Amino acid sequence: FDPAASVGMRADALFEAGAASWTDVASDAERRDRVELRRGDGAVFRAEIGTRPLRVGTRALTLLFVCDVTESERVREELAQQHERLHAMARRLLSVQEDERRTLSRELHDDIGQQVTAIKLAALALQDEPDAARRADIVCE
Repeated sequence: FDPAASVGMRADALFEAGAASWTDVASDAERRDRVELRRGDGAVFRAEIGTRPLRVGTRALTLLFVCDVTESERVREELAQQHERLHAMARRLLSVQEDERRTLSRELHDDIGQQVTAIKLAALALQDEPDAARRADIVCE
């Protein structure tokens, strides 16, 4: 917002047609609103405005504060988008980790589990072998 460009403009000329108007924000009470305003060159921008009623002698005035929030709203929106992307990446990472855990679990169950079962069966077979010499040969293999 260029204050120098708005010097001498009527307050109601700042307000974008169809948006909030000067009469919407000017009141006997202190207010703060976000509205679309028009720059001196006619460009529209988002602004936070504040009003404060003043009395100078017998004359009632309204002091108008204008702060251009276009850039801060753009940054806020960009941060929200980055936050959402970060959450999506975190969800994807969690999904990949869960897939890896399932794969490892299957491998442990299928490969190592089968090997342990084979060792157990061999031990049982060895235990049932009545010939001591044969048992000694199997253990050495």
